[in-house]
Amino acid sequence: MQRTSQVSNTRVDRRAMLLAWTVGFLIGVLLWTFRLVGLVKVVGSAPWKFRADPGQGLLVIYRHPSMKEVLAVPSLFFPWYLLNRDRIPFQTPDLGNYYAPWWMAPLRSVLIPVERGSPVREARSFVRMRSHLRSGGTLAIAPEGGRTWKGEEFKMLTREGEIIIVPALEGARPNLKKPILRRFKSGVGKLAADGVPVLPIWVEPRWKYGLRIVVGEPVTFDVLPGREITEHLEDIMLQLAER
Repeated sequence: MQRTSQVSNTRVDRRAMLLAWTVGFLIGVLLWTFRLVGLVKVVGSAPWKFRADPGQGLLVIYRHPSMKEVLAVPSLFFPWYLLNRDRIPFQTPDLGNYYAPWWMAPLRSVLIPVERGSPVREARSFVRMRSHLRSGGTLAIAPEGGRTWKGEEFKMLTREGEIIIVPALEGARPNLKKPILRRFKSGVGKLAADGVPVLPIWVEPRWKYGLRIVVGEPVTFDVLPGREITEHLEDIMLQLAER
């Protein structure tokens, strides 16, 4: 009985992955079309940045000014994720808003949901993320913990190249075309503390509907505490805005 159940689960998983692959193909082609017509501009993209060594995970972090980059960032891995399951960039949507709805069913096999507001369940999601990376998978997260403009405290890169911390202004949104970043959640530093390569990606609005994406170089951290790693990653991400 148990063996039958395992076979059934394997078949379901394969069907889910096939459906996710099909959706990924369509999204990949669409986003590459946007790049060709100039709606999405990508700077610093190179194939080697999106390929970790065999058996080694890759943590992708990106700025989150809107919802468009949720699709645009995974498309940077197209078409490699069609040939290698480990290069499929798993994402971490909010359980209630972007995982549970019926229209997300085709992609659930490549999602690790997070139930916010419950420390125990958030910790469970974190364990799944770390396990995915340790098994050699790719994980794409928005370390700001939500859209950039919703932050209460920000880091900003001044014209002189100095990084400063600024609070949110009451009733005002930050200018998302400027080098300003919502402070990261501490969990990103803990995920990177295992020495997993981290690929930082800067995203900002371009024109009314477009995006400008700047891909950095993978970095690794072996001995620093998680909080220090988080600080370093914030600074690295901000400096990408000037490229």
